[in-house]
Amino acid sequence: MKNIAFTPRGYWQSRRNRYDLLVTVAGVVWIFLQTTLRSDLSYFIGFMVVILRFFTITGKHTTLKMLMLTVGVSVCKSFFIIFGMFLLVFFYALAGTILFGTVKYGEGIGRSRSLGNRKRVREIIVMVELLVFGRF
Repeated sequence: MKNIAFTPRGYWQSRRNRYDLLVTVAGVVWIFLQTTLRSDLSYFIGFMVVILRFFTITGKHTTLKMLMLTVGVSVCKSFFIIFGMFLLVFFYALAGTILFGTVKYGEGIGRSRSLGNRKRVREIIVMVELLVFGRF
């Protein structure tokens, strides 16, 4: 209908119309593949068609476009916080492996086996505090 209303030349001038046609053709291909093959490829194409159609709808409305922009910027800005938390947990895991990596499989591991004496416990606590506060 848009092709008749805008004429073919006017229809192809809009990027939104070209994108909409691409998503529609992908949806028709997905319906054909889903009814005939039912393979992993058809499920993947169906998933992509749904995602692309979602972006088509959000691109047409200014409020939804601003909401998507806000979410995208928030994810980018919080990436560094999430990455920092990952590094913190990663270094805790490395410290635990270094400190307690000598415990052998199959031994009777109890409180006296893994922590040894109180001096060793104090060293471990100091090292963990240094890791948390970034002085290590």
